[in-house]
Amino acid sequence: MANKTTRMMGADGSVYKVILVDTGTVDVDNQPLYRLAVDSTLVVGDIEIGAVELKNAADDTRAKVGPVSGLAVGDNGIPVAATLLAGAQVIGKIQRDAVTVSPVTQVSTNAMLLVAGSQLDTLNHLTASYTVKNDGADSIDYEIRGGNLASFADAVVVQAAATILAAGYGSYATPTAPWRYYGVFIMSTVPATPGSGLVVGVTKG
Repeated sequence: MANKTTRMMGADGSVYKVILVDTGTVDVDNQPLYRLAVDSTLVVGDIEIGAVELKNAADDTRAKVGPVSGLAVGDNGIPVAATLLAGAQVIGKIQRDAVTVSPVTQVSTNAMLLVAGSQLDTLNHLTASYTVKNDGADSIDYEIRGGNLASFADAVVVQAAATILAAGYGSYATPTAPWRYYGVFIMSTVPATPGSGLVVGVTKG
């Protein structure tokens, strides 16, 4: 049979002429026909990664990684950590909203009446709590009522009446407020011998 010619690529990317001789032998030309352009040269200044840093392509401006906050300012490097604007909250900390009422001291009467200004609206909150101090010379009775009308026309007693002696304290708290509105009601323990109720209420969560 006649000789046949083909090509073979070497490990270095060079292409050689190969002759298949009709006697069954293989003859390879020692001179490569050509070599594929597999060599590449990195141009210094494009991207450099070493000790974790980012470098500008045009000059020596760099952004270096700081030990605590990530990218730190190095020339025109972009800082990761920045000063919070006034009023901003740090991510990861939850600021709970709370509403407090502290009406002026109210003198008790012979009827169980709402302490004006003691109402708590728990619509956007979870809890309700009160402290009641008797600022008067005679004892008072107090109770806590809850309802869904601001007028307390539908209110029910959520803490039964209890007596607070002069200069004494009473309290109420619920971790889950089922009613929207809560209020403190007081009256004189002994008719015609008034005390006075000083109320502080908080709803939060």
